[in-house]
Amino acid sequence: MQEQDSGLQLVHLLLACADFVSKGDQPSALRHLHLLRRVASPLGDSMQRVASYFADALATRLSVSSGTAISPRGAGAPYPFPPSPDTLKIYQILYQACPYIKFAHFTANQAIFEAFHGEDRVHAPKIMTLVEQEAGHNGPYFLGRFLEALHYYSAIFDSLDATFPADSAPRMKVEQCLLAPEIRNVVACEGAERVARHERLDRWRRIMEDRGFEAVPLSPAAVGQSQVLLGLYGAGDGYRLNEDKGCLLLGWQDRAIIGASAWRC
Repeated sequence: MQEQDSGLQLVHLLLACADFVSKGDQPSALRHLHLLRRVASPLGDSMQRVASYFADALATRLSVSSGTAISPRGAGAPYPFPPSPDTLKIYQILYQACPYIKFAHFTANQAIFEAFHGEDRVHAPKIMTLVEQEAGHNGPYFLGRFLEALHYYSAIFDSLDATFPADSAPRMKVEQCLLAPEIRNVVACEGAERVARHERLDRWRRIMEDRGFEAVPLSPAAVGQSQVLLGLYGAGDGYRLNEDKGCLLLGWQDRAIIGASAWRC
């Protein structure tokens, strides 16, 4: 109960700080950032970790908007995909620890394989597969985007918490080098600098249909393959697979994390 109350306190502090940042109230925002840094730690529980990275992202946004030097606790530019030779190794850690990336690869490849079954040659695309993070990070309004990102990344951090021990060095690498830069980009950047613009499946469905594409339902084989994949991971029943109008959504608990769909024109 104490941990739950602490998590709610962190959420309230983050939302209040984001509101002050959006209004340009620098003194109030700085006061809340100070409070957040006292109670949130990148080495704490999953909520403390995600709160720490969101606080850093808010500090970066406040620094950019106010033109003052406010150093975030985390290092790095507010762009995802860090230009480091170790990036692929860190992706490999995430690939092995959680099913998200494997789900994307296996589901897309299964749809492509089935589309070309029985064909003697392949000379023109017959199917388009679409795999996207199930989050609305492309909204025009900062507060709505912030809240969406907070819910989304909190679920990912929770899934990592169920997979790694708290003091895991590989976990720290995934959080600091892959997730934190995405969070900073969603929260701190605008215009052309904001490149993390994920859209939910419902939005992609409208986009594809408006451009003349027709959904190709993912097959029972793709569903079965995904279910087998989830059985390989030892996080209990935390991972959930749901079907949505012929598409597949993989999530943690009640929050969808990644969606897969197939289309033809």
